[in-house]
Amino acid sequence: MRRFKPFKPNFLQALFVSGFLTILSAFSANAQNLETREIDLKGCIQTIFEKEFIIKNRETFLKTIRNDASRDFCLKNLETIDFDKYALVGIGLNTGYCRRPLGLKAQAVKESIEKQIILKISYAAPQETCRALSQYDLWILIPKIPENYTVKFDVSTKFGLS
Repeated sequence: MRRFKPFKPNFLQALFVSGFLTILSAFSANAQNLETREIDLKGCIQTIFEKEFIIKNRETFLKTIRNDASRDFCLKNLETIDFDKYALVGIGLNTGYCRRPLGLKAQAVKESIEKQIILKISYAAPQETCRALSQYDLWILIPKIPENYTVKFDVSTKFGLS
């Protein structure tokens, strides 16, 4: 019967484990959860032609607000956003629901190494599809986006209610 040698860590094995743990901690330190808040824009920005929005300043915000008979209502009734502190990101979601999707969650993660902010959006898969095939517009306030950062939308469906 063949016997195995007892495991004796040597310098190279210890160095490898140490390096691996250092790299692993760097990747986990790279991602930072950001504080977010959903905002109701009362249909004042239409997502019919564009599906994803990244609004970093008031000028772009005012240009994006619908330019029809509802514009005055929108300008008077929308919440004031401090674009020195926040950015507004939005997406039109075709979820299969008639209104707000069940279990809708949105989380923003800042990835320093990749210089991007990922908006992770998830919701429960519908039991039945809405006959109206309507869209839900999700608007989220996130901290001001640093220069040279991009925003990525990551939408996923969860099966079963959570």
